[in-house]
Amino acid sequence: MKQTPNIKRIISEVLVLLFNEEESPIEKAMNLLLNFFEADWGYVAVFEEDGHMANFPCEVMSEWVEVPKENHSKLTYETIPWIMDTVKAGHDIVMCSMDDLPPEACVDKALFDMQQLKSMLIIPLSFHNQIQGFIGFDSVRVQRFWSAEDVDDLHIIANIFSIIIECWQTQSSLEESRKHLAELSTKFKQFFNNLPIDVELYDSKGYLVDLNEADAHIFGSSKKDLLGINLFENPAITSSVLKGIKSGKAFSFPYVYDFSIIQSTSYYQTSYVDQIKYLQVKGISLNDPEYGRVDYLLIISDNTDAQIKAEQTRNNLAILKAVLLSGGRLWANMMLMTMSYTLIPF
Repeated sequence: MKQTPNIKRIISEVLVLLFNEEESPIEKAMNLLLNFFEADWGYVAVFEEDGHMANFPCEVMSEWVEVPKENHSKLTYETIPWIMDTVKAGHDIVMCSMDDLPPEACVDKALFDMQQLKSMLIIPLSFHNQIQGFIGFDSVRVQRFWSAEDVDDLHIIANIFSIIIECWQTQSSLEESRKHLAELSTKFKQFFNNLPIDVELYDSKGYLVDLNEADAHIFGSSKKDLLGINLFENPAITSSVLKGIKSGKAFSFPYVYDFSIIQSTSYYQTSYVDQIKYLQVKGISLNDPEYGRVDYLLIISDNTDAQIKAEQTRNNLAILKAVLLSGGRLWANMMLMTMSYTLIPF
């Protein structure tokens, strides 16, 4: 069983990196994903020259790779025709064993053999309303069984990368792309509404302008009741935390959220009464090159169950320590108190 972080945590970390990191954001995000998918090579490819060439702007490898991969920053259709045809047709490539390659992949196989690949997972990247590249992970240590969950997880990641790449490309020609930016914003919101993580989008003044259903559920409320509330007027969040959010820098912090404060102030309608939740909050400010700060994006994880289990474990360990330090006397007393006796008549 994988002992790696779950996909919700990975998505939140990737989002923060891609939206906020100024230096090598894709490479840093890909290194996170490389560990998550337990792979040896990870790469992002973008098609060029009318789809006849694949440019690899990012390629990462694990520390387990002893033989460096050939430096192919660009590959032509003549080198990987099967991959390019398959991806352009909108199909995933899920190879747990390279022995399962179809006959039409014979040209590609020459490169795979040179790279000593044992397994491969590739998902198409779509932006500007058409397939423009792919994201992939390869294994060289062992044959990797790619589960349906792995494929679904990489589809989520591929959607994030597609939106980010399209956003970056659009911003490079901002003046003539205002209409396209509006369309991209709609696509952005539709995508986040279906994410398995909790997402909130606030405008520059702190008013909640969008959230997904997962986020409404975590606060025991509805989108209708939450839209329009002001982040900087939330009575359950301390002033020091709000100051950190306003700073414009990326932030990440655990937070104990007290719903009794929400109830007593009627900040919003919630089904939770006198309840505490242990949240992990990550966020960034979204900036427009022309207009400055335009939004705050918050990504929230509910760690309440994990926190309660951790507290129970600590309590159990404290009891065990007390028993051991008592030299067994406390244990004996507890046994006497809980034993049931059978009376034997004479």
